[in-house]
Amino acid sequence: MICDASTTNPAAPRPAAMPIAQHEQSTLLITGLSGYVGQGLARHPALARFGRVVGTYFQHPVSLPGHATCRLDLTDAQAVDALWEAVQPTVVIHTAANFAQPASLTASIVAGTQHVVAAAAKHGARLVHLSSDVIFDGEHPPYAEDASPDPITPYAQAKAQAETLVRTSGLADWVMVRTSLVTGLAPVDPRTQWVWDSVRARRPITLFTDEYRCPVWVEDLAAALLELTQLDFRGVLNVAGPQRLSRYAFGVKLCAFAGLDPAAITAAVVANSGLVRPRDCTLDIRLAQRVLRTRLRSVDEGLLSAHNR
Repeated sequence: MICDASTTNPAAPRPAAMPIAQHEQSTLLITGLSGYVGQGLARHPALARFGRVVGTYFQHPVSLPGHATCRLDLTDAQAVDALWEAVQPTVVIHTAANFAQPASLTASIVAGTQHVVAAAAKHGARLVHLSSDVIFDGEHPPYAEDASPDPITPYAQAKAQAETLVRTSGLADWVMVRTSLVTGLAPVDPRTQWVWDSVRARRPITLFTDEYRCPVWVEDLAAALLELTQLDFRGVLNVAGPQRLSRYAFGVKLCAFAGLDPAAITAAVVANSGLVRPRDCTLDIRLAQRVLRTRLRSVDEGLLSAHNR
């Protein structure tokens, strides 16, 4: 475990005070700070309302102005416990997964979550655990919070195991956030960049017309996760966008926004691809819309807002 303190930029604007006073006394730990969601959390102005913030990474060092970052191998139980002893977090947002090393992906999700849960239980921290809509088989949408996981891919199986670890841990204070495709434009998320780069370079790109998701803007997801660190809510919560889109329709919208010709994208169906993928992971987000003050925007709303900037 290697921790580095970052320096605060005194010229940086401070966000308006949030109405939840507990932030000032809270120590927040974020796992997976170098990931796309982790970086979304790092950029969010609400982060400044916490008394102390520590972010962890594994392979890609990142900074967190005004706070500390630590290199941490979540599969190492002793390292995780040592970090908790040193930081004493009151709340944890657990987003980490090692996508850079496919052979280690399952261990980073399952063992990593097991160690995070054990440490959170030992120290009495609230856990906000990030899960995924792909834990479902995609044949019985829309999925509400009480839907049972039925994973059909190795990644989904690992995420479902992680959910079970959280549920059965005996941890007193937890919330499990199931989300969908995380998208953003500043910076551009990796999937969108792949679509744009492929179309610009005229590389073959195929997207499915019958694979449905509910893309969520990274700013909205980050805001929701930070809000949930302080809300008196426990259990599962679906946090995704309100707009159900096929991967093909989503790709077409992204190309139109960037002024690219979507005709370069080949439309296909999952059944003819030979791939094992859940077809429709639409999440029912009505509970989140009631519980959260964070507004979950559609893809169209986010693109329109970006276009008008």
